[in-house]
Amino acid sequence: MSSEKKSVSLVLPLNVYQKIRLLAQQSNRSTAGYIRQVLICHLRCLDAGVSYPPGLL
Repeated sequence: MSSEKKSVSLVLPLNVYQKIRLLAQQSNRSTAGYIRQVLICHLRCLDAGVSYPPGLL
């Protein structure tokens, strides 16, 4: 079963994009796939009540 999807666009500083691209390559994912996975993981953490250290976000 396929869920509905929505395409989004974002602008990143070059240094952030380069770091994300490198991490994506290291995990054998596309850059978009890596960003998608990070966001899903972040949302799961929020749902689980995981909080962040002060100043992190």
